[in-house]
Amino acid sequence: FPEEIGSSSDVQAMALGRDGKLLVSVGRKGLLQFDQGVWRTDTRLKELSDPTPITMLRDASGQTWLGLTNNRLGVLTDQALKLLPPSSNFQLGNTLSLLEVDGHMLAGGDMGLVWVDGERVHPMRFQRSGNVLRVTGMVRDKRGQLWIHCNDGLLVVTPQSLAQFWRAPQLPLETELFDFQDGVIGTESAVTTIANE
Repeated sequence: FPEEIGSSSDVQAMALGRDGKLLVSVGRKGLLQFDQGVWRTDTRLKELSDPTPITMLRDASGQTWLGLTNNRLGVLTDQALKLLPPSSNFQLGNTLSLLEVDGHMLAGGDMGLVWVDGERVHPMRFQRSGNVLRVTGMVRDKRGQLWIHCNDGLLVVTPQSLAQFWRAPQLPLETELFDFQDGVIGTESAVTTIANE
């Protein structure tokens, strides 16, 4: 990192931009770009209060998604961050995790899990008692199963359940829970969000 950033800075997330430049989100410093051996502050977030992404992901089409604090989720363009509009009316709190699944962007946060369809955001509901909160991580394995790390432990969704959900997303998603009885502990947020000074 450049001297003014410091070597002990708190890295929140990393991703490649559409142009192939490395993007690094650093607590209290915002978004940095690394290009041809030089670090620069990425000015596309300069209009935001607290412009430090918590999570970032480049999707299959090459768009780079950024998840931030306070229900903010968007896509980086060449000029700025295009946030999903307030009319999307989603409640995530801090966006803690992102994953593209079957062409849909999933975003997990303090208050649950949503999926994005263009500029519309839909909450994901589950066939289980209790709320799914603090979604700190998601991954899809080689068998196509979706694993979701949340407050209660690990939820696993089979490829068949996912396919059924995409056909009728208004219906609750079928999952299996691995919790403390299986040796899996749920979590408080594993990410420390640090406000900019």
